[in-house]
Amino acid sequence: MYKERTILATCERLLGEKPLHEIGVDELAAGADISRPSFYFYFESKNAVLRALVERLAEETEALAKALIWMNERCFYTNSLGTEPSLSDDELVPTLTAVWLRSIFASFTPPAGA
Repeated sequence: MYKERTILATCERLLGEKPLHEIGVDELAAGADISRPSFYFYFESKNAVLRALVERLAEETEALAKALIWMNERCFYTNSLGTEPSLSDDELVPTLTAVWLRSIFASFTPPAGA
């Protein structure tokens, strides 16, 4: 598992530097400190590495979405009951909006076109 995670981390880092078609199996293997033939023990191709990255991202996104939805539900529920801790009506939507934006975009404002 360690080498697989290292290959994935290498691919993720390299994708931040250049497009996929410029990344070679040799680079992915070198990032994990393994040989090219050893790479194929872990993944059948660089596309398989990309698939694994996308699957991981999807899992992390589904978990984030669940947490944000539960946060909203709980906040609106406690607000409707007037129990503590709760936010005032004036604080509720702006606060939840800020949390969503920071969680998804790492910013208080969404990127253009989002």
